[in-house]
Amino acid sequence: MGIESWVRQAVKAAMEGKWGEAVEVNRAILRRSSTDVPALNRLGRALLETGRMDEAWDAYSQAVEIDSGNRIAQKNLQRLSQISSRSPGKIFLPYSLEGGKMGIVNLIDVEEEALSSFFSGDEVYLREEGDNLSVTDLTGKYIGKVDPACGARLLRLIRGGNRYRVGLLNLDGGRVRAVVKEEEKSPELQNIVSFLLGEEERPRSHRLEVTEAQNISEESDEDG
Repeated sequence: MGIESWVRQAVKAAMEGKWGEAVEVNRAILRRSSTDVPALNRLGRALLETGRMDEAWDAYSQAVEIDSGNRIAQKNLQRLSQISSRSPGKIFLPYSLEGGKMGIVNLIDVEEEALSSFFSGDEVYLREEGDNLSVTDLTGKYIGKVDPACGARLLRLIRGGNRYRVGLLNLDGGRVRAVVKEEEKSPELQNIVSFLLGEEERPRSHRLEVTEAQNISEESDEDG
């Protein structure tokens, strides 16, 4: 396959949100041409979207070494520096979804302009708004709303005393999602898991995988 075909495949994978495939295709391009700056930038973005921040940094750094004036690489290195220096820092960590402490939720009614300043892996915050859970930035600016299918359960658990951290996922090529991690469990909720996971949905590794939002039902609360 020629380089042009690989490039088309890499661009197509990114547009469809197939970030794992995008990583592999861009790496294949770089094996043929290690100084291909556009491929390094595409690789950096794909790695960001799969939460591999250190590898993304390396890809963008290589791009700048080859082309010191490359604005795409410079901008993303600056963004990565802000993420890594921020406290409490990036949420996208190599946690497993097992144990009911972490899950993936869909966001609806997303404000595209607010979302444009974020990368996958950036930490955001949950805010109660009546019977809904909104997702906001640090200043409280609205980004989107947790799908009520999962939001209603999380809202009850938050009101019961649980605390969660949230990071954005899948900002391109499909639905916007967020990873929600249980940080603190209320003593009154010790027997209730935050997220229910069927055997067929369990990740095969300890890397965080993007899956369908978990189907959480009232009837299952006592099973945790």
